[in-house]
Amino acid sequence: MQATRLGRDFASVTPMLRNYFFVVVPAASPWRTTGDLLRAARDKPAVVNYGSWFVGSPGHLGAAMLEAASGTRMTHVPYKEMTQLYTGVGNGEVHWAFGSAASAGAMQRAGRVRYIAVAAPARVAGFADVPTVAESGGPAQFELSAWVGLLAPKGTPRAVIDRIQQDVAAVAAERELQARYATLFYEPYSLTPEQFARQVAADAQRFGETIRRLDIRLD
Repeated sequence: MQATRLGRDFASVTPMLRNYFFVVVPAASPWRTTGDLLRAARDKPAVVNYGSWFVGSPGHLGAAMLEAASGTRMTHVPYKEMTQLYTGVGNGEVHWAFGSAASAGAMQRAGRVRYIAVAAPARVAGFADVPTVAESGGPAQFELSAWVGLLAPKGTPRAVIDRIQQDVAAVAAERELQARYATLFYEPYSLTPEQFARQVAADAQRFGETIRRLDIRLD
């Protein structure tokens, strides 16, 4: 959602959860680190390719941002569905893709793909042996995550927004919910309305720059 539309039509309330994306490669890939992947991309510009679940998806934009941050040039291969994408990675149809523990997890648990890094500021719970992109030879402070949040119609009383935010934060602190999130590899993510608005604006700017650079347009 465009930040301008958010400010015009909606009020930020709070995010509810967040997850980070892994660099996913075929199990048989010779690459063990992000540095290996990027060296191959520099040696053979546009030969190394990556998949995503459609043009303009977080996986597509994230890979394009990795290209820009590392000074590499790779080829994008869009798929129509997530399941097709990670099957394609496992079969070696594409060299790599970004994927979450939920979306690529079945292929990873089956031994068809590997996670060589996570695009997070620190290693994530349940995958202590998977280094961050920066730790594995990639750009410093490179992150790629997705969140789910709550918005309210513009003009909603502030007292109502604050009550919803406080209730969500209280539920997110409960062990039962955290345990449920953990099974899906999500982490609770709670911000004040002001912090959430800044998060949305920062993401809109970061992804917007990439969308404009790639000249992605709605058909």
